[in-house]
Amino acid sequence: MTGTVRAWAAALAFTLCLALTVVTPAEARSKRSSHNHGGATTSESCLPGVLKQRLSEVRNRFGKITVVSTHRPGARINGSGKPSYHGSCRAVDFVPPSGKYSAVTKFLYATHEGGVGTYTCMNHIHIDNGPNYRWSKCR
Repeated sequence: MTGTVRAWAAALAFTLCLALTVVTPAEARSKRSSHNHGGATTSESCLPGVLKQRLSEVRNRFGKITVVSTHRPGARINGSGKPSYHGSCRAVDFVPPSGKYSAVTKFLYATHEGGVGTYTCMNHIHIDNGPNYRWSKCR
């Protein structure tokens, strides 16, 4: 499976998991203004500077990424009901370049002061500007 197809498949699985409107491959690749009908977006414009900087560092070191989710109004943490950082655009989920998942994860664990979560079964990584917290899940 090519990196682009795998990235799109991961984005699709994640979107379905959250019961959001499915986006087309072109929308999933867009970093500027892919909005679905629920108000969710992959736009990076609302992200805090620290997250924009971290994404830039990942791109510069590892290559092209696919942003899966940034702002999801009303988002809640699955199973807890607590507000998600995505609800206030303080988090981003992205698919790293093909074959670089582990390297990107190690880089973020070492350098990112906020939250870092890995979702290996969906091949995406979550970062936020909350407390320094690490987790790994496969839903």
